[in-house]
Parts: sequence; structure tokens; C-alpha cells
Amino acid sequence: MKLRLFQELLDLNQAFEQVLRGLERMEKLPLFHAEELRYARAEVETARLQANREFYANFEELVEKDAVWAHKFRRAYDQKLKDPFDLYLEVKEREEARKKKGLPPRVVLLPELGQG
Repeated sequence: MKLRLFQELLDLNQAFEQVLRGLERMEKLPLFHAEELRYARAEVETARLQANREFYANFEELVEKDAVWAHKFRRAYDQKLKDPFDLYLEVKEREEARKKKGLPPRVVLLPELGQG
């Protein structure tokens, strides 16, 4: 979808560019008032600028939504693949750090097998 949006923006900018080039060529003809055509070029350039700003403001929101989805999916997938013993070791390390800081434990860990 994003590629199509970029293509639309490119097409729009190319169309603006054609209009601007046409106005520049017309400025050189004695039939037209150059200052009025320059004013028209400024209006077209302003319209292009506004369209591009709108696009990028909205595009950032789309990208952020995708980034949030990707982060959540990867985190859930990594958790699913994690060895339960790794989780035990993480909790054990955190509890040891709390103990060193003099904080009370948050969980009670069962003794590891093979220790007496």
C-alpha cells in the first residue's frame, strides 16, 4: 500500500512540475503578463508544498502503526519461542538484583533441582 501512495505522490509532483514548466514558458511570451504568471506559479508551488506536507504528516502515522504492530508481533513471537527455563533465569537474576539492593522479593523461587 505504501508503495502505491509514494507512486501517487510522485505522479502528483510530476503533474505540478509540468504545470510550473508550462507557466515558465508562457512567461516568456509577449502575449501574457509575466508577473501574473509568476504569481500563478507561486500559487501552484504553494499547492504542491501543502500536498507534500499533508502526505508526509499522514504517512508518518501509517508507518508508526506498522512499527507498533511489528514490535508487538515480534515480541509475542519471541516470547512464544522462549524456553521456560530462560524465563526462570531472568526472574532469578532480577530477584538477586533486588536482594542486593535490599529490596523485598516479589516472587518466591523454588530451589533448582540438584542443589541441596
